[in-house]
Amino acid sequence: MGNPGKRPLNEHEPKPAPGIPDRPEHLDDLANRIWDRTIPVLERMGVLTEIDGDVVESYCVARSEWYRASKFIRENGQTYTSKDSEGRVLAVHPWPQVSIVMKYWQIVRWCAAELGMTPSSRTRIRTEPFAQVDEFEAFLNEDRSA
Repeated sequence: MGNPGKRPLNEHEPKPAPGIPDRPEHLDDLANRIWDRTIPVLERMGVLTEIDGDVVESYCVARSEWYRASKFIRENGQTYTSKDSEGRVLAVHPWPQVSIVMKYWQIVRWCAAELGMTPSSRTRIRTEPFAQVDEFEAFLNEDRSA
């Protein structure tokens, strides 16, 4: 579709170098496993740069927290009841984990969209195709005049 809004393109857009950001030291075991699974995929997609560590970290931590709260809800249900001293039900309350799940899933979705991890966000991202280096062709084209 090109540039349907006809807004001028930023000729001086910052271009961080491609690369794998340093892994944060404070990630828990699950967040580390998510990091290990996510980083190679983002690198293959060609969207990962040296500056993206904070967004990937947020994604990993949010996924880990989301999972922990979701597990609590699976094991305990979404609500609990408060009772009076005689055992009569006074009210039904949602566990705090219900809002935690919703909060962290919003963070997961935002980070995933920023990193091109959703189908709709990928349609808005453009990357340079990977240059396929044919080692034999490169050998044949080497300058051996020296």
